[in-house]
Amino acid sequence: MFVMDQFDDYHMDMNSGVYARAKFDEQTMNYCMNFGKISNDYYHNFDIKKQGQQTMIWAPRCGKHAYSNYAGFTINKIGGVTQAQAFTEALEAVESGKDLNKKYIEDCEGLRCGTECFAK
Repeated sequence: MFVMDQFDDYHMDMNSGVYARAKFDEQTMNYCMNFGKISNDYYHNFDIKKQGQQTMIWAPRCGKHAYSNYAGFTINKIGGVTQAQAFTEALEAVESGKDLNKKYIEDCEGLRCGTECFAK
């Protein structure tokens, strides 16, 4: 299971040198928006059936890092599905031998635009 926020604040901090929750200047905002676009394009274009692998992608646009370590694991949603629910679905599919290949990818416009985020 592949999980990563499309506006992952840790990666934006490290790559831009600006705290991701700060008020951005235009250059930093452009960098962050480009980061989100590249992430979104990558997830949508990722071939989940390549080499016969079982894959599930859960990629919100909330601007958080390390979802599994805080309440967002059971609260943040993409299309009504939390990461915990997607993880359970993935485990059940693997255990029962069902096809796992599925994508939960949030699409919206703007930085940290996710509509079902625990904390933005």
